Amino acid sequence: MKLASLWIGDRLGPIEILSAQSFVAAGNDLTIFAYGPLADVPEGVEVRDAEPILSGEKILRYPFHGWPSLHSNLFRYAIIATGDYLWVDLDVLALKAFSFDTPHVFGWETETSVNCAVLGLPADSPALSELLKYRVDTIGFPPVMTDWQRRKLWLRSLGRGTEIEKWGHAAIGPKAVTHFLTETGEIGHTMPREAFYPVAWEDTSKLVAPGAIDPDGMPEESYGVHLWGFQIKRAIKWRRGGAIPPDSFVGVHAARLGKPELWDYAA
Repeated sequence: MKLASLWIGDRLGPIEILSAQSFVAAGNDLTIFAYGPLADVPEGVEVRDAEPILSGEKILRYPFHGWPSLHSNLFRYAIIATGDYLWVDLDVLALKAFSFDTPHVFGWETETSVNCAVLGLPADSPALSELLKYRVDTIGFPPVMTDWQRRKLWLRSLGRGTEIEKWGHAAIGPKAVTHFLTETGEIGHTMPREAFYPVAWEDTSKLVAPGAIDPDGMPEESYGVHLWGFQIKRAIKWRRGGAIPPDSFVGVHAARLGKPELWDYAA
């Protein structure tokens, strides 16, 4: 199964390098899309131009912290719609080949929420059709709002809504994915939490804590481990002084993949 991701920037960071290398080592075919030259790409990973899939003329970023994950959400739906790829975020550590018997590939993050760090949908998926309606220039209302929130925004905007980048974190990511999968009944294809999210985001710091998580202790049904990119980088910086302990979950896997220099990762 061909995997795809997007990186906005001119070089991969250590966590992204580790993720990409883990997919290759597990026997996956990974393509990283980018809007220009991309440095520090592991051997065996293909890099392709993202422009034909979704224009990079305007990179959507959340206004408060500038993260481009909003743009990545739109890109992942566009690349899935080509019918050629399964989407993976570059903060997922692959434990084995991502090979599935169904085009519906996604997992529970919690008991009620599907995450989209790993996302596969058939090109004719009704949920995908709804997700593709959101564009860089969309103005309106988030798909998931309480009645009170919708009424407040409707009054404030005189019924117009607001720009998509102001909708809030995850509004067209996990929240929208969970919403539309539920509406269309495709939620029934959801894989168990252990498949991709065996470590909850609340426990991210344990991934880089010496001896906190057994590197070989993931459930048998785990295909990979979401490393919670922003959270783990913050944990490395503030709890580990910018270094990844070699006897931590991430440190052990980095060594196995021939990347012990990650131990000196400067977050």
